[in-house]
Amino acid sequence: MGVLQAGELVLLVDKVGRRHRVRLRPGEQHSLHSGQINLDDLIGRPEGIIATTQLGARLLVRQELAPAA
Repeated sequence: MGVLQAGELVLLVDKVGRRHRVRLRPGEQHSLHSGQINLDDLIGRPEGIIATTQLGARLLVRQELAPAA
């Protein structure tokens, strides 16, 4: 597992398996049907953490894998 970096793509996976592809940009928020998540709260954290929106929804945070060359 790696550390989440500014500018990289991550997947936010909700409790029913919906995937939201997000680029981590400092100072920005991402809006979902289940609330907003501050992207600054994810940068520098380990991959695989559970993040929580302001409405209390929990999301698994995974690094987006680069395609094979």
